[in-house]
Amino acid sequence: GDIKGFSASITTDHLATYLTKDWLSDEHENQMLYLLQQEVLRERREDGIIVCDTFFMKRLVDLHQNADGPNHYATAANYAWLREKGQVLAIGVLEMLVTIANIGNNHWIALIIDFKNSRFLYGDSMGGTVDEDIQEALTWWIHHHTGKHFMKNYMPITHQQDGHSCGILAWAALAVFLFPETYSLMDPGVVADERLRMFLRVSDRHNEQSFEATAAGYAFTFPSPD
Repeated sequence: GDIKGFSASITTDHLATYLTKDWLSDEHENQMLYLLQQEVLRERREDGIIVCDTFFMKRLVDLHQNADGPNHYATAANYAWLREKGQVLAIGVLEMLVTIANIGNNHWIALIIDFKNSRFLYGDSMGGTVDEDIQEALTWWIHHHTGKHFMKNYMPITHQQDGHSCGILAWAALAVFLFPETYSLMDPGVVADERLRMFLRVSDRHNEQSFEATAAGYAFTFPSPD
């Protein structure tokens, strides 16, 4: 069956990827981002933080690279979701957007847009500088909504020693930034352990939702005390 408790409908066999050295897909990254968002809602609900899925930056880059995209951004219905995010951040309803972005269809990076402090933070486990497409799209979007140019900073992130750990390391960098008292940057030699922990967290979420769905289908009756 499908993994329950997350927005994307993917089958449970995808859970096995966490236990391998395979590259983590959008679906895996979004499961992890969902868990991070739930933690934000529990621990930092009043701090104006929104965690967006991996498609946020993809939509924004596609918009910016579309010849007509910037001209139609203010009115086109298909850009309403991006506009709404920009508007609530610009006026201070929310203060920070947190996400993971993909580069070249083969690498994950951590990204934080901090509207309160007029900066964006970039974390690349390969040690790379800010991707040009991401920087140009972000600069345009931020200026459209605020009229400002944000500073660029780099966030602490573990440097990977293989070709498959970028996804879990990008997530960990965000977790450390948001919850420094709970998380710490991991040693690159124990990435497999972190993937196992994530497998267990996603599985727990699935099992909880499966139990609730099953329980909801039954009408529990109890014998009379007589």
